[in-house]
Amino acid sequence: MKINVVPASSFTERGVTLGRLDAEFVDPDMLAKEQRLLDHYAATPLAQFKLATVDTYSKPKAATEAVVSYIAIDDIDGRDGFIFHQRLIEDDLPSRAKYRLKTFDILISNVRPERGAVGLVLDRQDGAIGSSGLTVVRMDDAELRNLMFAFLRTSTARDQLIRRSRGSMYPAITKDDVPEILVPAFAAADRTAASAKVADSIAHRETFFDLHDTQALEVEDFLQSELGDPPPDIVLDVAGKLSIRIASFAELGPTGADRFDAEFHRREFVEFQKRLAARPRTVRLGESFDAFAGGNAGKGSGTVQRLRQAQLTGFGIDFTGCETVEQASAPTKSTLRVGDVLIGCTAHEPHYVGNRVDYIDALPDKSTDPIVPVADVMVIRALAGANQIDPGFLASFLDTKWGRRQFQRLNRGLRGGHVYGDDVRDFIYVPIPSPEWMAGFQTRQQQIRTARRLSIETLAAAVGILEMALH
Repeated sequence: MKINVVPASSFTERGVTLGRLDAEFVDPDMLAKEQRLLDHYAATPLAQFKLATVDTYSKPKAATEAVVSYIAIDDIDGRDGFIFHQRLIEDDLPSRAKYRLKTFDILISNVRPERGAVGLVLDRQDGAIGSSGLTVVRMDDAELRNLMFAFLRTSTARDQLIRRSRGSMYPAITKDDVPEILVPAFAAADRTAASAKVADSIAHRETFFDLHDTQALEVEDFLQSELGDPPPDIVLDVAGKLSIRIASFAELGPTGADRFDAEFHRREFVEFQKRLAARPRTVRLGESFDAFAGGNAGKGSGTVQRLRQAQLTGFGIDFTGCETVEQASAPTKSTLRVGDVLIGCTAHEPHYVGNRVDYIDALPDKSTDPIVPVADVMVIRALAGANQIDPGFLASFLDTKWGRRQFQRLNRGLRGGHVYGDDVRDFIYVPIPSPEWMAGFQTRQQQIRTARRLSIETLAAAVGILEMALH
């Protein structure tokens, strides 16, 4: 344990009491590091740079079902600042919706600054709504903006944010803390080199998203040609009242669905299921996969990483956001493995159940701790010896209208609710692509992984240039 003895005057500034007594704020080692930036690197506060005004957002007073992009603090991947926005009905936006974002805005998560969650808005997120849990830094100069993005991801910047964070159980900074961050005056060569690496990383991100979009269209074209139109959206595609008739008591018996909720028995869903079940190259999901919800870590002497639904980005799981649970043990079944497909099985509204889907193609290199998902994340795992369906394709299928709407149909509950593994195994049907089509799919997947890896590596190189300059 580290103990510091400091005078009460440490918590005043120019005679004004700062209203805080947290130890990190007056940690002598952290203060010495910041003084070193002033003495040796001619550092200046971020506030002295030319920062553009950030637009605020107000939710329309009239009800609307328009779908908008929303970015929360959990939507920033800690590895390279990738931002994965959510698509929400505007009426469903949380009260935290505050900013109207622009391309190349730098986003800093105010919560848990030790995560180093600093992201960069791309073209596809221009106009997105940002959470009040973010601090937005907007700069017009491209080279300076790239440099600042890289610097804010260095340990030097992160330590300054940690020193200013408030609260022990849920540490957070405020938007007023960020402008105080000291920015060193880097040599011109380092500025240029780091900015160029950031530009390379952005180019790899664009390649990644272009490849991902291309693959998504290829999957949709395949499904449209094989399955026809998808079933309706359970919320947005409803006109008037639903009238449902359950024709047979068998539906409520041991061989039936054992449910009488209207959405499940809606005619369009029933007909879609029958159409898929009759196809020769379609399987019921339970024939090849198990499906079960995550759970809690048990008591023990080890360390477990707990994965939340927010870490399912649809573009690769953000393992950097895992919560560390000490003195714990991991349930064998729900400990994640390579090849698992994860999907959000609980939400506050039925429309968002199943909206987060991801696939584990690799576990974190440096982590030896078991990773366990919480109960609102379902694990879909291939059965031993089952190889009819590639798990990567299954994840892509569940992320389309043809897959997601089958999943949402199974929701139990009126406002929000939960999807259970038994229903997923029994009532979701998946088409089996030809070997030739799958070969092209897997080639595209490898290209996508390569683009993501290059994005991570080039941004790490940009941050590395600045770290070297400061040590």
